[in-house]
Amino acid sequence: MIETVQDLLEALAALDLDPATPLRIARQPRWPMEHDLARVALVPDAADGPTVYLVEGRQRGYLPEPPTSAQLGWE
Repeated sequence: MIETVQDLLEALAALDLDPATPLRIARQPRWPMEHDLARVALVPDAADGPTVYLVEGRQRGYLPEPPTSAQLGWE
């Protein structure tokens, strides 16, 4: 589970990615769609204290099948 900015940074670092690699949000396992990431927002006075939100952008369409759903553990 990725719950903190540190968790996210470590998860990305472990993948050894090219910085130009596209970034998407995958959601709805029963109807798998992909979305752009619109922005990153800091809400300093959220209920749990300062919180970073990854804001969903436009819908790009269905996730590429079959490899993507399997890689996400959605099969």
